[in-house]
Amino acid sequence: MVPLADGHTAQDIQNHLYHAFLHRATTDICIHVHARDWNLAYDLHRVVLIQSGFFRSLFTRGFRESSFRPTSPSSLDQLDVIDVRFDDPNITRAAFEICIARLYGGGPALHLSPSLTPSTSQPLTPTFLTPPTYTPPPTGKHPATPRFLLSLIATSIYLSIPSITSYALSLILTSIGPSTVIRYLNFALAKGIGEAGPGDLPSVVGLEEVGRVMPAQSGVSASARPSNAEADSETGTEGTDSEDASSRKHSRGPDTLERTFSSSTVMPVGSPEPDMHFDYGVVGNKIGEACASWLARWAAEILPFEEAYHNALILGVKPSSQVAARSGPSSAIVNHSRGTRPASNSTGSAIPFNPTLASVQAGRRATISTATAEPITPTPIASSRSHLLSPGSRPPPIWSRNGGLTARWVRGLISSDDFFVHGGEKERYDFATKVVEMRRREVKLVSALEESEGEVELDEEEEAEWETLFRTGFYYSHMSFDDLQKIRNDRSAMTGQPFVPLHVLKSAHWNQAVFRSQVMSMPSVGSPRSSSPNARNGRNSESSPPGSSLQSEIPSNVTLLDTTDIVALTSDSTVEIEDTEKGYFPVFGDGSQKVGGDITKQQVDEIAREAASSDDLAMPNARPNRRLDHTNFFGLALNGRKTGKAIAEARGDYAATAKWTENEPCRFSVEFWGVENLKPSHRLYSQTFWCMGSLWNVYVQIVRKKGLQLGVYLQRQSFVDS
Repeated sequence: MVPLADGHTAQDIQNHLYHAFLHRATTDICIHVHARDWNLAYDLHRVVLIQSGFFRSLFTRGFRESSFRPTSPSSLDQLDVIDVRFDDPNITRAAFEICIARLYGGGPALHLSPSLTPSTSQPLTPTFLTPPTYTPPPTGKHPATPRFLLSLIATSIYLSIPSITSYALSLILTSIGPSTVIRYLNFALAKGIGEAGPGDLPSVVGLEEVGRVMPAQSGVSASARPSNAEADSETGTEGTDSEDASSRKHSRGPDTLERTFSSSTVMPVGSPEPDMHFDYGVVGNKIGEACASWLARWAAEILPFEEAYHNALILGVKPSSQVAARSGPSSAIVNHSRGTRPASNSTGSAIPFNPTLASVQAGRRATISTATAEPITPTPIASSRSHLLSPGSRPPPIWSRNGGLTARWVRGLISSDDFFVHGGEKERYDFATKVVEMRRREVKLVSALEESEGEVELDEEEEAEWETLFRTGFYYSHMSFDDLQKIRNDRSAMTGQPFVPLHVLKSAHWNQAVFRSQVMSMPSVGSPRSSSPNARNGRNSESSPPGSSLQSEIPSNVTLLDTTDIVALTSDSTVEIEDTEKGYFPVFGDGSQKVGGDITKQQVDEIAREAASSDDLAMPNARPNRRLDHTNFFGLALNGRKTGKAIAEARGDYAATAKWTENEPCRFSVEFWGVENLKPSHRLYSQTFWCMGSLWNVYVQIVRKKGLQLGVYLQRQSFVDS
């Protein structure tokens, strides 16, 4: 060891500790890690490890690991060995070693590939259509691949090191894009970190030798991993010393710190067991919320590329150096050999296409008769898209059945009010039919590649999701009669059946007529608001209770229901089942929100640190009516259509006086470019939409109020101005 000079600094102490870690100098504890696919021992220092909440509890809370009790005089010079078993398959060797190295104040810097980072000029990342190739990071840096970052989240939460969790979370939020969003979302849904890619190194750069293999006589084989206490007893490691080992063994950590699961099912290495789900609390939900937000804005932009790629598979185009420029149903956009395609995982790495893996799930299935269904044909692609894919391009799967979203998530995303689609409700419907037809064609494509005969089977569960999507996912009452007529005549080329049941369209047309009657019976623009309930009852609106302000703004011919009214109606045994499935929509009051403001960077860092702390992981959500988790698609389904039955079952999530209406809201999508060049007091307008008898648009404006602020406003245009 290099002695410390007089006047040494904190950096000198840090270098001293890290040097001791790398060379196993003066260590006093051996942590023997038993994980799913790695088994190594690390010689470490207690005084450093207690920076981690896990080891601090282990060594200072009165557990048997808190003190070293030698079993014989000969063991005084030996390290105290403690076995730590990681049941979580998401904890990898590289992530564990980074966590330990950070406790010693060292370890290589993490390198996030620029190809994974979106920008304002390239929001879908620079190379999202090009199958990524692994480029080694700069010398001395470790590649921060999506899989490694997710493992770092899992490991740092287990070890309770909030600073590392916060840093890994920031890198994940920075790198959400087409090739990573599905992997990140699956992690938030407790589906694991995914398979390893080219950049996922088994160990950390520069730390390859810090772990050592324990001798076989230590009692636990380096390749064997007992899954429960009975297995420990069978190997003779429970409470006993190994015959030739002079170190004391602990086969278990403290019960309060170890997550124990029981399963007798044998699974492949790295795969979670069926009854083992690893949820990471607010951190996992934050990742899921960010992924859902990205999908709501950008997922629609990926569909044309997936359709183009899908068309090339159907046509069975051979590889060539030229891109076909033909347009229409027979256009060939991407060239790949028939029967193979690079099916990307979330990192975008290309692997051979396996028709068996892409086939529908086992179980009862709906069928398509080959005698009645149309022959498999490509999806028509606009000619303007034909030049976007070059030979060898593979768009990351978002809408595809092979590696993309599940049918449930497709339904939840498209039907969400937050989903961005250019245009209005009819354009949203057209988008949904393209997705559904493409996924149905994938089933038929798999059957064609396998040269199956007879009927083509569709996944019955997936078809049930499509039925729900087209029945409840669109606000048909805001479509014109001509659009409803087109939808009535619109049939699937794969099943020959209409997408939307006729009774749904009839109901929408009736609701549209009722709402038109309500609008037309409203007083003229210049007439007094005599229809206000407060005015009719002779009350002054200013003296009304706070909860009545919203109702006072609603015309008398529009009925609003409280949450308690809906719960009572649903609980009534005389109510028909159809009425309990009736849709209700929340009516919002003041929607003003202040984003940003005078918050400092230090406060932002503190918020992120608190969100990543282990204490917060166990805390219940303080705002149950705003919970964001997988049950509501991480917030995408919070404000949409709710049935009376669903409101009654989740009555605690809504205020008793919250207002609901049976009228479907109007929704449309707008976006603004060049806002940074907008001058104060100038406005930037969106396109205009006709809805509910009025013309609407959105505009943004920079105002000077406690500094520069950007205001976003919804405006109903005057008929005189229009």
